Amino acid sequence: MTAQMDRDLRVPLYPLPSPATVAIVAERDLTDAALAALVKGLGYHAVIIDVDVAADLLPPTIAIVRSADKLARFRARRGMRNCLIAAIGTDIRDAPGITIANTPLAARQLENLLEQTARRTPSLRSRVNVTDRELEILTTYALGATLRETSHTHYVAESTVRAHYRRVSQRYTEAGRPVGNKAQLLLQFMADGWVQPAQLAV
Repeated sequence: MTAQMDRDLRVPLYPLPSPATVAIVAERDLTDAALAALVKGLGYHAVIIDVDVAADLLPPTIAIVRSADKLARFRARRGMRNCLIAAIGTDIRDAPGITIANTPLAARQLENLLEQTARRTPSLRSRVNVTDRELEILTTYALGATLRETSHTHYVAESTVRAHYRRVSQRYTEAGRPVGNKAQLLLQFMADGWVQPAQLAV
């Protein structure tokens, strides 16, 4: 992977992976909502999509379908032909993916497939720990202050700001949520609840 360098902190920049989306192709029944709740309960970002509505869709990481008709309609959409499919109770011989028998074991098989293909969204239960001082200094920096402004605001050396940034970035990397610059750090702080949206207006 090619890395760039952050000018202020002189550390490598890596692209921040976005959470994988699991699309449930709507059959317009109660099972749609149950599948969405199951997927979200497993820690993944789930959306229910209606393939009968004419709207542009971004390809999800994996799509869950439950009928041959909806599978054909989904695959006919632009950009969806090569999407990984989890077909529950229907056959997908000509599509990349897996057929899951509609049995009591289907939920476990779906969970195994998601573990192999999708990336969990951050949750408060798995948030990265940050000390009060690290949070105080790095929030100032992530909200737009330069390295020098941050060090003056908190009466610390620029090297201290860099050290806090490297330590916290390393924790996020170890948690599978790499941070490459202060904008990505801010997004992760917000995802973990350390920074509230109201603070962005400050």
